[in-house]
Amino acid sequence: MRELGLAGLIAVVTWSFVNLMFDPAWSFPDFADCSGWWVGIMLTATVLLGFLRLRFPLVALACAAALFGAWPPSGGLLALTAFHAAGHVRPVRRLRIALGLAALIDSGTALLVAQYGWTIVVAGHAVALLVCVGLPVVVQAVLGKADGVIAALRERTYYLEDNYRLAHSAARLQERSRIAQEMHDQLGHRLSLISLYCGALELTTASDAPKAADEARLIRGTVHAAMHELRSTLGMLRAADADVTQLQPVEETGTRTDLTNLVAQSRSAGVPVELIWHGPDLADAALPVRRAAHRLVREGLTNIHRHAFGARAWVTVDSGPGRVRVEVASSRPPSVPVGTGMGLVGVQERVRLLGGAFSAGATTAGGFRMLADIPLTALATQNGQPHIPNGKVAPTTPEPRDSRGLLRRTLGDGRGITAVLAVALAGIPAVVGPLLDTAAQFVPGSTPYVAPLDAVRIGMPRQKALTFISDDSVARLAAKTIETTPPGDSCVYTLDLNPRDGWVIARYCFRGDLVIAVDQFPVPGSD
Repeated sequence: MRELGLAGLIAVVTWSFVNLMFDPAWSFPDFADCSGWWVGIMLTATVLLGFLRLRFPLVALACAAALFGAWPPSGGLLALTAFHAAGHVRPVRRLRIALGLAALIDSGTALLVAQYGWTIVVAGHAVALLVCVGLPVVVQAVLGKADGVIAALRERTYYLEDNYRLAHSAARLQERSRIAQEMHDQLGHRLSLISLYCGALELTTASDAPKAADEARLIRGTVHAAMHELRSTLGMLRAADADVTQLQPVEETGTRTDLTNLVAQSRSAGVPVELIWHGPDLADAALPVRRAAHRLVREGLTNIHRHAFGARAWVTVDSGPGRVRVEVASSRPPSVPVGTGMGLVGVQERVRLLGGAFSAGATTAGGFRMLADIPLTALATQNGQPHIPNGKVAPTTPEPRDSRGLLRRTLGDGRGITAVLAVALAGIPAVVGPLLDTAAQFVPGSTPYVAPLDAVRIGMPRQKALTFISDDSVARLAAKTIETTPPGDSCVYTLDLNPRDGWVIARYCFRGDLVIAVDQFPVPGSD
């Protein structure tokens, strides 16, 4: 359907130029006598050649060049075939040869059929070929380069997006592994104490209360089984990590004493950091919440050490009823290249699993801030998943989108662009033709054409032209001595005043019912 629409559009544009602004003198001599049915034949040929380009682009280009040389209104077809050939003919050397042959075919055909002097024909078709062949080829080349760059950028974007998603997934999994390791250590410690207490109870009651000893023995066996299952499930998460020792749970993790020690360590390393605490201590908060606070403060201070060393920093903890707000801010943004950002992703994942909200970014004062708002109560869940207040914690990676614009996606694979290009270019030869006709009088050796007072022009019907001119027998007689080209079968002579040459003899020649030539011959000594 797209190709049918394109063929119809080219046919309509060609037909419009035939009826509005086509000069029959550029075409073969018999056109005026059989214009009715011949236009239909030429339009049919234009449409068929438009379809032929899809299978045989070089043949269609050569035929379009020949048709354009004999019938210039088919400039839209020539532009279409040149555009298509430039995009489908390879190698480039073969395309260059084809374009050169098309230019020769067009020029040779035009010299055979056009009724102007050879200089006008060559000049006119050189300009037309530059517009109808050169410009489409250049546009196709530019579009090809642009498509290549867009394809490379799209591929690079997909690659970076995939890496970004994989890195985020790895950071989240690593943080979950750390949480599982902490849970393994903490529960293992508690279960070991339970087993120890049961063993003591078993020894104490072995002689006095055998039944209680049996119950203690049963509890101790159940604890051993739970320990074995826990180690089987989570023991694999004890990966060798340089940061493991810092992740081992302690009773003071996340409390005011713990965070004060982290701030003191940063001060001793040369970072001027201040701890601001509002509200009660976090000693009674759940251990995962305290670990999350410890993790955020340690990550924020580590980033300041690495990327903004020497900047002033503030650690603010606001402990309120039901929630705790932890903030790490610096006085200036990172001054050295930042890392991968996976540490922030890990903190974000830990806060998210607790049902909190996390954000990180530049401040209005020019610094950098990490902020987490964590509930102190049990994790709120929604449909079995952690509920995240205030929407998303952080922007997610967008799905890859087609980088082509809406116009190109709608037009489809360059064919719609070809249609628009062909329509835009088809009218240029029709505009160039009259301009060259007007300029022909300045080319030595060519047949001049200047319509007197712009009243009569080539292609005008005879009856309309005779309303402006009438045959002058004196001018006809005088023209016999100064005519540089022989008259046609039916010509009318008048005497006109030309602002540039003074008095001139104007000759208007007809074929059928149309004006086919307008010539002017200056009268010697009339300036």
